[in-house]
Amino acid sequence: QAAWLPALCPVLSTPNTARPRMMRIGRPASVAEGANGGMCGDESEDENGENGEKPSEESQSHKTDGDTLTAVAPRLPWAIFLPVACASLNSCNDGFDIGVSTSVGGLLQEDLGLSDVQLEFWMGSLNLVAIVGVLLAGFLADRFGRQVTFSASAALCLAGVVAMVAARSYAALMVGRALVGLGVGCGMPISPAYIAEIAPAERRGGLVACSEIATNVGILLGFVAGYLLQGLPAGYDWRCMLAIGIIPPVILLLLVLAGAAPESPRWLVQRGKMEHARAVLVHLQGSEQNADHILVEIQGSIERDALLNKSAHWRAVLCPVRSLRRPLAVGIGIAASPQLCGINAVSYFLTKIMAAAGVKNKQEQFGCLVVLGFLKLMCILVAARFFDSCGRRALMLASCFGMALALSALSMNFTFSLEAPNLAVIALAFYLCSFSLGMGPGSWLIPGELFPNTLRAKGMSLSTFINRLIASASSSSVLTVANALTWGGLFGALVGLNFAVMLFIYSCLPETKGMTLEEISRTEQAVTGSDSEDDAG
Repeated sequence: QAAWLPALCPVLSTPNTARPRMMRIGRPASVAEGANGGMCGDESEDENGENGEKPSEESQSHKTDGDTLTAVAPRLPWAIFLPVACASLNSCNDGFDIGVSTSVGGLLQEDLGLSDVQLEFWMGSLNLVAIVGVLLAGFLADRFGRQVTFSASAALCLAGVVAMVAARSYAALMVGRALVGLGVGCGMPISPAYIAEIAPAERRGGLVACSEIATNVGILLGFVAGYLLQGLPAGYDWRCMLAIGIIPPVILLLLVLAGAAPESPRWLVQRGKMEHARAVLVHLQGSEQNADHILVEIQGSIERDALLNKSAHWRAVLCPVRSLRRPLAVGIGIAASPQLCGINAVSYFLTKIMAAAGVKNKQEQFGCLVVLGFLKLMCILVAARFFDSCGRRALMLASCFGMALALSALSMNFTFSLEAPNLAVIALAFYLCSFSLGMGPGSWLIPGELFPNTLRAKGMSLSTFINRLIASASSSSVLTVANALTWGGLFGALVGLNFAVMLFIYSCLPETKGMTLEEISRTEQAVTGSDSEDDAG
């Protein structure tokens, strides 16, 4: 068996029967697949598809001379934008916490007299508690649906923010932090999974990137709150900054209660609610013909997944059959990559890094944070535009390489005592922008694409569990490691981890742009082979 979708040429390096389907944008799957396994430029394909069915006008591209097809992606129905916005608000909660924690960390330390260890634990505790929320999310999403999970996430975040604002001691502050962690953990794996489930294949990359866009909006909101409220009296400044975090969960709760985010049609099919699923698909797709076609695909995919995986319980994820092992390994690896590349370790301690580099003035630090947050947001908007045209692999590799260069500059600045604060700020900006151009959206988009319908919620929960576990360990030990290795040594270690992640992506990550979730699932099963023999044995 050839290696699974090797890096250089995922199609030509695998056997004909195991090749992923390379489709020209806008053509139906039956036409693009052809009779010989889906090779690009196959002249034997039938004009009306394998089954002689004429493709719909909405999905058919226009012909030109020589039977060349123009890549025309169908327009997105307006009905899909509000559900995507609702799901993205979950990510905004996490982003705001990152941004505001960076701003209030030093103020908390001064006001409450915290040690470096206490500050580290406060920073990292959210990710530690989020692990519990992540595991809870898989249960809630599979048992009660995505809507209930969104509501639970928003309610926990709201309660946690109120508790932190009212806290009078370090212990009370930690209680509020724990509640926010549970809320963030509940929403984090479900938001990208939900968007992937309702998005058209041709636009899935850009729409799932909205989740990362919302994270960056939250980060920028946290930075701006820190900049505008820094002049308030001690004890009031950090409380007011944290209080701004009430806004996203309140909006999300109101939207979900108003029915702005319909239940996932794939979850409804799993529960046997076919009429409800069809109604949601018609609403989201704007076409009964498209809705019926997608409904049939979802049913077939869920039936195949049920035969191969036997159940949607945790055992199917923790002890997967052969067809699921590679997708799980790649999905979990991609989800862990942002933390291995150091994003939380750097983001939570931006003010500490700038202070160590020579930016001592607090107003200058908060001003730099706002500029960094704005640049990061602009880059994620660019990434959302190109994820469906350039593909996942190219942007992920470029992102890792850019982060490695930026971290190298930071390491040299501290190691050789260059005393160049401007260089440090520019390197931090380049690092954050490089992250947003690929790794940021890709680390949530790709796992949601690789897992089959019946196990997507639990697969995303497991991936996010690993992500939060590494995030907690890294953000809880940054100052300790920096004191032991110096900042230069810490950034040098992160450079090595970035190149290791690049090698993993280059070797293992398949290209999934333009494919429906069901097509991706079929491709994985074709490449890894049938599980029937293993199961029988």
